[in-house]
Amino acid sequence: MDTTRKKIRQVITALAGALTLLAVAVVPASAQVDETPHPDDLPEVGEVFTPDGITIAAKVCNESTCSSTLRGPATNDAGGYWASSQLWLVDAPERLISAMVAPRGEWLYLTDRTGDYHIARADVLVTDTSDRVLDRDTFYADAVDDKFNLGTPDGSGDIAEGHNVWIRVCLDDTQNCAGWVRGVA
Repeated sequence: MDTTRKKIRQVITALAGALTLLAVAVVPASAQVDETPHPDDLPEVGEVFTPDGITIAAKVCNESTCSSTLRGPATNDAGGYWASSQLWLVDAPERLISAMVAPRGEWLYLTDRTGDYHIARADVLVTDTSDRVLDRDTFYADAVDDKFNLGTPDGSGDIAEGHNVWIRVCLDDTQNCAGWVRGVA
C-alpha cells in the first residue's frame, strides 16, 4: 500500500512539474480568479450523467486558470483506470490543485499547493456502466495532501468493479473547474 501511494504521489508530482513548466512558457502573467459562487450543478442520484467538454491530456486555459485531465490503466487493479484532474492559476502556476482517483481501494487524493490549503474542491460522481449516477460527493482539502476513501451509498466502502468514478477539481466554491475525467473501479 505504501509503495502504491508513493508511486501515485510521484506521478502527481511529475505531472504537476510538467504542467507548471507548460503554463509558465505559454500563458500570460495577468489573470483574475472568477469568484462566481459554485451552483450545485451535479446531477442527482438516478440521473444520467453526460459531461461536456472532456479533454484528455490537453491543457485548456481561460483568463484566470489553466487545467488538464489525464487517465490511464491501473497497474494494480485489472480493468481499473486512474484519473487525474488538475487546475492552476495562470499568474501563479506553482499554486496547483489536483484530484486523482486510484481504483485500488477507491481512494481520492486531493492536493492543494495554493498556500492556504482551503481552496481545493473535488466533485466526485460514481456511475454505473450506463452513466446513471449512483452516488455524488464533494470533498475539500484540509492540508497540502489529503486522502479520502470514496465509499458507497450502501456503506460497504467498496465501489463495484467496472463502475465509473468521475472527478473534477475546482477552486473552492467557484465555477473555476478543470474538466471531468473518468476513472474506473
